[in-house]
Amino acid sequence: MNKYLLKGKIAEKNLTQCHLASQIGISESSLNRGIQGKREFRLSEVMAICEILGIENPISIFFDDNVPNMQRNEM
Repeated sequence: MNKYLLKGKIAEKNLTQCHLASQIGISESSLNRGIQGKREFRLSEVMAICEILGIENPISIFFDDNVPNMQRNEM
């Protein structure tokens, strides 16, 4: 998880973590723990975050560089 990219996207949309959490239906605490890597986001949460923030490539944010290389057709 690249928390810096995600935080940057939140800031670009002039949102607070509280407002984003409310929009995706989770608590601010849950969102913050997800950003800090202390909990995993559910797929539905990732999809909602991407839609709200206009993220076209969620892999660059929600997966670390140390994830093994995968072919697009494997995902």
